[in-house]
Amino acid sequence: VISYECSKIPPFPPNLYLNLVYSVDHNVAVSIGWSDSGNEENYKVFRRLVGESEFAYDYPLITRDADILNYVDYTVTDGQTYEYQVMASNVNGETLSNILQVPVPIARPGEFDLSALRLTDGRIYLTWDEALTSDAGKTVTYDVLRSNTSGFEPFITICSDICSTPGECEIFTPRECYDNNPPLLSTVYYKAIATNIGGITESDIEKVGLPAPIWKEIMPW
Repeated sequence: VISYECSKIPPFPPNLYLNLVYSVDHNVAVSIGWSDSGNEENYKVFRRLVGESEFAYDYPLITRDADILNYVDYTVTDGQTYEYQVMASNVNGETLSNILQVPVPIARPGEFDLSALRLTDGRIYLTWDEALTSDAGKTVTYDVLRSNTSGFEPFITICSDICSTPGECEIFTPRECYDNNPPLLSTVYYKAIATNIGGITESDIEKVGLPAPIWKEIMPW
């Protein structure tokens, strides 16, 4: 039987895996993790774009202490596909993990808030914050929906294809919408939907109650 002291052999190759990909407006990140190699002194993380010939092993993305088994990469760009590899090292040598390929989807629009106001003429005026987008996501357009239920089943679209990015819209429209014919005898719900190449993001839901009664209707004189 031949035995080896752990201090005299290279680390066991780590197993690299994906934790999470986050891609919303300008916030894009890839989180990876790997198994413990047992007798390593540190880990080096490498990254390349798919199609590049090799990893730059002399220039790690980051070096991690032996007890840290994860890394969040905030330097990725949405719409790209990356490959990662981890190297475990000690004084006796180095071993490489498997190669992990990670496509980063184009970021959907960012979160945004909707507000609604009943005007004196009975119409509902709606406006909202800008939903941020990435370069790859390109222009954001908005639709505004109305429903008699908070679940929006069914719903109608009262404004559509609103584009408010100067220089990028065929027809520039402010981020606002008027509901000219809201129901007068029921509560209604509104939400806006922001759309770009990467997908959609829904605003919060605005509830608009019945119009306030006129004082003379309560106490005529």
